[in-house]
Formats: sequence, C-alpha cells, structure tokens
Amino acid sequence: MVSSDICTTIAMKKEMYICITWLVLVLITSCKEERNIMLQFEEAVTIFPDYQEVKIPYNIAPLNFSLAAPAEEAVAVFSSPGYQFEVKAAKQTFIIPFSKWKQLLKDAKVDKVSITVQIRTEQGWGAYPPFCVYVAEESIDPYIAYRLIEPGYALWNRMGIYQRNLETYQESVIYENKSTGYNCVNCHSFCMQDPE
Repeated sequence: MVSSDICTTIAMKKEMYICITWLVLVLITSCKEERNIMLQFEEAVTIFPDYQEVKIPYNIAPLNFSLAAPAEEAVAVFSSPGYQFEVKAAKQTFIIPFSKWKQLLKDAKVDKVSITVQIRTEQGWGAYPPFCVYVAEESIDPYIAYRLIEPGYALWNRMGIYQRNLETYQESVIYENKSTGYNCVNCHSFCMQDPE
C-alpha cells in the first residue's frame, strides 16, 4: 500500500512539473515581440567604436558597441552564412553573448559577418543598411600588456602593468607599484624586449 502511494505521489509531481514547464514555454513564446520593419534608412548607422568594414581575427572577444544617436529600443541582428542571432540594446549598448559570438565567428571564418541595426521610432521599427565585419583565417595573439595610470598623471605614483586576454577581455595584474611603496615602474618596455 505504501509503495503505491509513493508511486502516485511521484506521478503527480511529474505531471505538475510537465504542466509548469509547458506553461513557462507558452508564456516565453507569447511575450516575444514581433518586429515588422516599416522603414529602411538610407544612411549608415553610427556606432562607437566604429567596427564597420573592418577585418578581425577569428578568436577575438566580442566586439561590443554603442549607438551614437539615442533610440527608444534597438536590436542588432548578427548573421553569418549558417548562423544568426539577435542582441537587444541596453542603454544604447549591445553586449554580445560570448558563446553566440564564438559560434558566429567559427561559422564565418574566412568570410564575413553581417550586422543589421534596427531601431524603434514613432513611425515603427526601422532598419539601417547592414554593415560587414570580415573574419580572417589568422588568430590574434592571446595577450596584450600595457601600463595603466590615471589620466593626466594626477596620481602618477599609482600605476601598474596589466595584461588583457584578447579572446575573453579578462584583465589581470602583472605588477602594481602599491606593493613597493608607490615607486616608479619601468612601464614603457620589457627588459630586453622579452615578454617573459
């Protein structure tokens, strides 16, 4: 008797989970806004940094960018020969998901990525002409090293040498002078040009 009650309880829980999952899926798909492009702008979109018509290594981190002009809502559509995804702007800025970007560049290697920016206006959704980013076969060196110092040298004694992974944008410290009494650092070159 006890085992049949347990089986009944388990079956009811499974049904409940299936119903909740189905309900969540219905809500997600029904909330997706349909964008009908009513306007085709003739001028090119102005973005910062300006990545239009550049050639990039296939392993570079996502090239996030912002719209120069304000827009109520904006969406960027990224397309390669066999892959496509959209990114919605947050405060005029497109933050590209890392995994989708990597898939896009993998698909577009030795080809190009087409990017179409769409904005919502009072007359409806409009689209700028697409621009291309060309993807090279060559990879980028994974790290760049640089000196980081306050602008204008106002606090010249607080400085360090950092490195950034160009495949992920993660920054790490090579050397900070706060551990040695805020002394000057040989920031301009590596010893004998040896990056080790």
